Amino acid sequence: MHATQTAEPPHTAAHARRIRLIDDLAEIETIRATWEAAPVSRADAHIDFYLAFAASREEFVRPYVLLVERGDELEAMLVARVEDVELPAKVGYRQIFSARVRAITLVHGGVVGASEEIAPLLVHELSQSLARGEADLVRLPALPVDSPLHRTALTMLPAYRRQPPSPPGVHRILELPATMQEFLGSRSKSTRESVKRYRKKLERDLGARLELRAYEDPSDIDRIFADTEPVAVKTYQHGLGVALADTAEQRALVEVGLEHGWFRAYVLYLDERAIAFWPGYAFRGTFFIGTPGYDPEYTEYRVGTYLQMRLTEHLCEDPAIHAVDYGFGDAEYKRRFGTRSWEESDVLAFAAAPRALAIHGARSTVVIAANAARAVLGRVGLLARVKQGWRRRLATRQISS
Repeated sequence: MHATQTAEPPHTAAHARRIRLIDDLAEIETIRATWEAAPVSRADAHIDFYLAFAASREEFVRPYVLLVERGDELEAMLVARVEDVELPAKVGYRQIFSARVRAITLVHGGVVGASEEIAPLLVHELSQSLARGEADLVRLPALPVDSPLHRTALTMLPAYRRQPPSPPGVHRILELPATMQEFLGSRSKSTRESVKRYRKKLERDLGARLELRAYEDPSDIDRIFADTEPVAVKTYQHGLGVALADTAEQRALVEVGLEHGWFRAYVLYLDERAIAFWPGYAFRGTFFIGTPGYDPEYTEYRVGTYLQMRLTEHLCEDPAIHAVDYGFGDAEYKRRFGTRSWEESDVLAFAAAPRALAIHGARSTVVIAANAARAVLGRVGLLARVKQGWRRRLATRQISS
């Protein structure tokens, strides 16, 4: 553990601000009470989820948890980890370049109290870690562009060591109304008619053969993976390595999620065979969706949208859930059903060491080319079509393999 003292003159020694870095797994339990009381915004940043991740992910090297304290009070927290990972550079879904790096990676939801005053302290500590040679780069994914941490990182981390900026992504959420009827009433006429038309077609043709089950008990874990895997392997997300899969890492995270009452898997069956699923984590009033999947054999029925509406209906009836977080990256269904959004962007900053800068230079070339291609496709209105084509090819490749 490292502790540093800020330069500001404290009124008393007891109320001096200090920054602690927890970088040893053995020390994590010593801050459990503090961590559990901190208002982290996602299950990913909860201490038990973090420990399950650390125990199951081979790439995990050590913790990197910054605590900003004044006296006995926690003012801010940054939950990250040090890991050895492949850092790819892609054009679309095609990987052009990759390098093995040691990264300090911010955990999603792991920023607490990073005010305009505190953010420079956190960024300074990250910079010092790079200067000490603890990592090749710092990765701060999906930061809201209007957040103090994002603005401070762009100011304090040298531009020549940062990844070239990409257009910010859009993060969307659905603020849940009290009833499904109210939700549908808030959508456009064309959306309402489309939802009703496809639901009626599916239930007319398949009717009583359909069944929706929501799994959220620890005893359900084997059933969840067994039933969803045959569907997941047919999706383009499986080709990207982000689909629900029975790996040691995902099983460990689902297990801790079930034990805490966070994880849910909504699975749609036809004649007892899963044809669509949608997992996620219910955490502190918000349902954070995971990666869904559906059997392409039933594309004409839009079973993915059907399951999404059934899931939304279920969540509207849950008094403990007030919002659905649609996650990272934009999609047509998120635009149709989201009610609030913000822009977010990744910040990647490399160390000044020769190897890190060489990787940065090679990767930046690909990133700049990808940004240019995306801009051209966007201007001529082909970006969405090209993305759909890539995804279809990935899905087809998964089915044929």
